[in-house]
Amino acid sequence: MTSGFLNAGPGLLLEAHRDTWYADPFSQINWWMPIFDYTTESGMAFYPHYFTKGIENDSQFYDLQEWRTNGMAQAAKRKERVPGDNSMARKKLESSSDLRIVMPPGAIMLFSAAHLHATTPNTSGRTRFSLDFRTVNMQDVLTGTSADNVDTAARGTTLGDFSRLSDGSKLHTEATED
Repeated sequence: MTSGFLNAGPGLLLEAHRDTWYADPFSQINWWMPIFDYTTESGMAFYPHYFTKGIENDSQFYDLQEWRTNGMAQAAKRKERVPGDNSMARKKLESSSDLRIVMPPGAIMLFSAAHLHATTPNTSGRTRFSLDFRTVNMQDVLTGTSADNVDTAARGTTLGDFSRLSDGSKLHTEATED
């Protein structure tokens, strides 16, 4: 079995991070569903201890507009990981502090974009297939109902990437979160 697949570019194996480090809304909910069986060696790791505790990271260098203008196209061409490809924790977290949830195919896991999580290196010998998407409740954005910002300094917001379910219109980025 080949190893090292998806270690660069847009399919990068993501070490411990919060999606908010990439300018995702603090009220964003991530939905993740396995398509086939997987193991703790081919899923995700969560760090519950850091849900309300900040961790030193590189999110202050992330600018969504700059990423869309230059960074995304450059990262897609790379064959190996380059510093700056993504916002990362500045220290490697011990795997003994992570939580790995294994669910049957078709189950759904929801978690906050502000929750510290990682893609685990897939050492299972099998390809992991999953379906994931993100949702934002506009009322939560407008009222400020969200996870606290404990360590994010990214610039921009992906809020404008979301479409309203009722009519398909794009959400306005003026109602941004802090």
